[in-house]
Amino acid sequence: MGSPAMPSKACQPCRVKRRKCDKKLPGCSQCRRAKVVCLGYRDDFSSRLRDQTVSTAHKFQTLDKTSGSVSPMAMSPVMRSRSASDMQHAQTTPDALVVHKLSASPEDVALGYFLNFYAPATQFDYLSEASTVFLCPGPLRSALLAPSLLLLSQNFQSTALQALAQDNYAKALRLTSSVLSGQVLVTCDSTLLAVLLLSVYEALAFQGRQVPSAWSAHIRGAFQLLQMRGETQFDSSLGRNLFLHASCNIRIDCTQRGMKAPPALGALQSSLVRNMDPRDPNIRLGAFLDQFANLRSRICDFPPLSRTHKALELDKELVTLLDDLWRLVPFISVDVATLPGQIDTYEDWVHRYTSQRMLKLWNSVRILRLFVNEHIHHYLTAQHTIEKFQTEEWTQARESAMAISAKMISDVLASVPLCLESSMSPMVSARSLVYPLTGVAVSKLGSPRAKRFAHNRLAFIGSEYGLIQAAESAHMVSQTRDMEDWIHLLLVS
Repeated sequence: MGSPAMPSKACQPCRVKRRKCDKKLPGCSQCRRAKVVCLGYRDDFSSRLRDQTVSTAHKFQTLDKTSGSVSPMAMSPVMRSRSASDMQHAQTTPDALVVHKLSASPEDVALGYFLNFYAPATQFDYLSEASTVFLCPGPLRSALLAPSLLLLSQNFQSTALQALAQDNYAKALRLTSSVLSGQVLVTCDSTLLAVLLLSVYEALAFQGRQVPSAWSAHIRGAFQLLQMRGETQFDSSLGRNLFLHASCNIRIDCTQRGMKAPPALGALQSSLVRNMDPRDPNIRLGAFLDQFANLRSRICDFPPLSRTHKALELDKELVTLLDDLWRLVPFISVDVATLPGQIDTYEDWVHRYTSQRMLKLWNSVRILRLFVNEHIHHYLTAQHTIEKFQTEEWTQARESAMAISAKMISDVLASVPLCLESSMSPMVSARSLVYPLTGVAVSKLGSPRAKRFAHNRLAFIGSEYGLIQAAESAHMVSQTRDMEDWIHLLLVS
């Protein structure tokens, strides 16, 4: 029996079953496997309060059995205020009485998980500095609850939580439509944030490997809001972060659909750069995505030599971006032999990053560089029989593209083991790996062993963590061996 001075910090279902609880967040692995909703763990104060209160209730129950009654003066003020029927219920199920009152609601647990674990690892990492925006009227609370509850439902495979998430999404859609039809709140930070939250709900909920039209609709709506907000949106830190978040998604959507990035977006970004360090990785990434989207939209208009030159220019931009990342947020290479236990690795070394967000940013740039160098290699191979492409310069460029691709693949796969093994929020970590692993698995320049490792990790994430999109990505790799036009949703969520 546990000591009141050191009560168990396990979740309530694990305490009832007397099983070992690994206390992972947002809920333990034991509850997830049992498909039971785990509502978190007790802190020191509530643990002592709860255990002592339950113990006192048991004492009252014992006194009642021996003497037939309990002195009103011996009862706490709360117990004296209860009716006879309440007291009878408390004596028969004291744990239910106390635990029910002290347990957090699913909404509170979901919001805590989203804001403390999901947001810092994604494009929403600025939300920790945006607490005042949640006081604004409008659709924001429902828009925030929708993806928060959806993430929790996926973690526990709970249809009840999923239905609650859908209800909040529908409510947020109605409220957002009402705001957009008015003039008062349409340019507020809270409105743009609500639209971005609705888009991430669509990205998280997406299934079926079809074209993600609902997500694209939200992103196009976000672009309209950016135009309406104008340059005044850059007056605050939150406004600048919202712009960077929305504009990145707009560019990704344009790239995926083979469209040029809107010129109005570039004009707004030029105004933003005056208020920020132009070497900021987010600024550089936005500028690169502009060029990448524009090249993809006109690729057929250029002769082979021009295509190759433009792709080589893009690669130089990515080299600069990777150098900036290394200067700002370097990672550590770790020899596998120095790690305790055994983990599944591709090579004899792995990477450790400063945060989950930085790992995702590093891998996103690596996959972009892998794509660019695959294009370079493809162009040069296709033109290899033409005399002007048979020079030593172009031969070295083709070999360099292969070497760079191998390096990018190796670095992506080195990020996988510690990301899965050491994370306090494994669902978020596992999700962040699906896009880069898919990029490796379908790579035209990847070795069979590297592609097999990536595919196996995708299948593992799909089965172990119940991530449907990871399982669908693994099936996609097996069936088509090519990127379908929905996989970018893993990049933006």
